Amino acid sequence: SPANVAPEWKRFKGSVDGGAAPNAPDDGDGDPTLLLAEATASFLLRGYSSGRGDPSSPDAGAGADGRRPPLDHFHRPGGVLLLSLSLVSTRTPSRIVSDADDPPASSLTAQFGHSSQELINLLLTGRATSNVFDGTLSVGGGLECRGVSSRPDVGYLSQLEALRYCEVGTYYKSPRYPLWVVGSTSHFSVLFGGPGALRESRSDALLERCRRAFKSAEGAEERGFIDAPQLGTVARALGADMWEAVGGDEGGG
Repeated sequence: SPANVAPEWKRFKGSVDGGAAPNAPDDGDGDPTLLLAEATASFLLRGYSSGRGDPSSPDAGAGADGRRPPLDHFHRPGGVLLLSLSLVSTRTPSRIVSDADDPPASSLTAQFGHSSQELINLLLTGRATSNVFDGTLSVGGGLECRGVSSRPDVGYLSQLEALRYCEVGTYYKSPRYPLWVVGSTSHFSVLFGGPGALRESRSDALLERCRRAFKSAEGAEERGFIDAPQLGTVARALGADMWEAVGGDEGGG
């Protein structure tokens, strides 16, 4: 309940604000991403080794100063709410509101307390956008719908696409790592693959780049064609290096 979560949130904030994450070893040539991941994991797990007795007891896992490791707060009752509050605190409420397509009607929780697409996107991409397609689509009248702006580390697939209620973009389908969260009607699952699961040929990558550029001009109408004045929009979306990418030369031969 909110009454139980409030003191937990204060304790969690205290453990985060009061105890800095251990510094990752910096030998000058380490991968910054891996170093950050190591430091974060070390911080979240800090204190477990000092716990004694029953691991389920209130004092299990507490450090010498009595503080519990931050990760432990997410395992206790109200942990999902604590995680959501942590996300909101990190992104800030004002940015979350500006991320959504329709701020007055959007929220991080949907009907019956389910997580909304905004919350899922916030978890996976760091932005609380309202859609799962690539980029931004113009629906007319100055209204724009925002989706995923780049490849995330973890992908997302939805049962709703199989039912033709939505179309998940290639950014979510081709994440940086072969990990996907799969949304179903009542639960989430996680899929993972081997190193070769994300192999993409050069021609496939170029084709997808062209698709995104065309979609940026076509908008949500899906007519299969664009007006001539919109060619400039497509050219800008493709970028100045597209001619070289497809094997052209500056001489035009």
